[in-house]
Amino acid sequence: MFARARVSVAPLPGSREERELVARFTAAFDAGDVPGVVALLTDDALLTMPPAPLEYQGPLAIGQFLSTVPAGGALQRFRLVPHANGQPAFACYLRDFHAPIAHAYGLMVLTLRGNRVRAITGFPDTSVFRSFGLPRTLRE
Repeated sequence: MFARARVSVAPLPGSREERELVARFTAAFDAGDVPGVVALLTDDALLTMPPAPLEYQGPLAIGQFLSTVPAGGALQRFRLVPHANGQPAFACYLRDFHAPIAHAYGLMVLTLRGNRVRAITGFPDTSVFRSFGLPRTLRE
């Protein structure tokens, strides 16, 4: 008899497990804690930013990207605003250095597996914010 591999599935939408994982992700991201974000990733996690053909696979590659590219690696400059879309998603705003506002930056969708993040998909198109009823700027 063969043992079946346990397949981790995403927590149910709106469940306590999903809310807790998303809260841990948000807290780490908001604090600029790249190792904290990386610790929440599955071993085969994937970061993509369609339509750009860029793809980062695995916690190490994703951690290197997050610590150098978006806002020069200063993730704490971002403000994530939860946005419902059937999966955990955020409107991302980048804090302004010179004024107490944050500007629309893009959308981020998480794909969860078990108690980890399996994929981060970033959409840099801020023109869709209006369609979702999201403001272009936020007061800090």
